[in-house]
Amino acid sequence: MVEIYHTIIHNLTHRKHQETKFIHESKFSISEHIAKGFAEEIRNPLSTINLVLYDLSTDEALAYNESLQQNLEVIKGNVDEINQLTKNFIASTENKPISAQKVNINQLIEEALTEISDLVLGHRINLEKHLLPSDVYLSLDTKQIKKAIVNLLKNAVEGMQTYPKVLSVSSINDSGYYSIFIEDNGVGINPELSHQIFEPFFTTKKDAEGLGLTDAERTILAHQGTLTFKPQQVGSLFVISLPIN
Repeated sequence: MVEIYHTIIHNLTHRKHQETKFIHESKFSISEHIAKGFAEEIRNPLSTINLVLYDLSTDEALAYNESLQQNLEVIKGNVDEINQLTKNFIASTENKPISAQKVNINQLIEEALTEISDLVLGHRINLEKHLLPSDVYLSLDTKQIKKAIVNLLKNAVEGMQTYPKVLSVSSINDSGYYSIFIEDNGVGINPELSHQIFEPFFTTKKDAEGLGLTDAERTILAHQGTLTFKPQQVGSLFVISLPIN
């Protein structure tokens, strides 16, 4: 007796990408709703503070009080910073129109690396680059994708604190997706916090807004791709996957 087994193999890569995209788009929809509500709530008190500051700074009786005027400038500077942070938060949750064109992705990565070349040189970073040798053309918004890659590269640079500092940028053709790997040997991120890293304002760095990764993920999702974080024993690895067709 001969037993015959029939096996059907399905490539689930596209389905996984779509499921990931749906989950993150739902998250962004909630974030956008919160951002707009937050903006409305904060604009009124900020406007009131600015009006009071203007009245005080232009009051002739207070014009020669240098100490007071200096303090008013400090307050105004902080109000402006809060206002800008609010605008950045809203921008990070908004859908940006895509102006797509056929782009040589290797050339785009090289341009992004050129933008951070001073950082790489200044931090004495050893750059390891392993891009696919053949040119691959993708339908992308050049400005948006380059900004996303630059954000991830800067994030890697800022995550390295001790020498030797190594930044690795490589790419593969993976089941119809062009995948870019950006890896560093920095302090890394606690795996328990990995689910938070794309949330607005989440950051483990000092003097950072925590919006760079949020903006990068939103841009890549808008291009039907995915951005994933893979914790490493040393450092961090981010993978950008963009559809080739």
